[in-house]
Amino acid sequence: MIYKIQYGKHSLRYLLNNIETRLTFGQYMSRTDEIEYDVWASPLNIEDYKTRFCPEAGETYVENRILAVLTSNALWKFDCLLFHAVSFVYQGRAWLLTAPSGTGKTTQYMNWQRSFPGEIIMISGDTPALECCEDGKVMVYSTPWNGKENIGNMISAELEGIVFLSQGDHNELNKNTQADCVGRFMSQIIGLPKTEEQVLKLAKLTDQILNSAHEWSFVNLGNDASTAMLREAIQAHMSGKEGNINAEV
Repeated sequence: MIYKIQYGKHSLRYLLNNIETRLTFGQYMSRTDEIEYDVWASPLNIEDYKTRFCPEAGETYVENRILAVLTSNALWKFDCLLFHAVSFVYQGRAWLLTAPSGTGKTTQYMNWQRSFPGEIIMISGDTPALECCEDGKVMVYSTPWNGKENIGNMISAELEGIVFLSQGDHNELNKNTQADCVGRFMSQIIGLPKTEEQVLKLAKLTDQILNSAHEWSFVNLGNDASTAMLREAIQAHMSGKEGNINAEV
């Protein structure tokens, strides 16, 4: 059975190995009568991943991780990519909290929801899709990769800002220039370019995304005070701005 997942205006067809993967992807998938597929985690892919990264991992986990990489690689030709971040909507605009795993991205989201309930809506808890549009805007879409907490909603919004998170012994939030962020941004793109063409494509997408968004670095303790600081900064930035949340097709 071939399944289809929509990412904004673009869709990919999947051949899945495990029923658990189909259950995890759930609402994001629709069946199709097509017999060809764009993305499949082959036995060779699975064996290679397990050998290099996690020999003890289960088949479903490995398939899930491989599919994320293959999906991002397949989306590059559509000027889209998968990006490692917690993504949420505030006042109709999308924000990304990005950092390596275990840095406290989800903690910031949960703090905000607990202290200021109803103000923000999660797009994706781990890996949203970013689409670079012809008008220079960047749209953020939900995907099946919502992290171990499985928090996400099938909505989309225009990207407004990116917060590069790090842990520290104090709370400090500073605006960054695009040049400050290129390396950190590219390190969180899902997938690895294998050709010169792909390298140039990702450089072009990175440039548009960072040009369209406002970037901050955020050293934080992960406490309520840090979340209040982030909220206050985003509120001040968004003063006078309006945006729309869109239901995903």
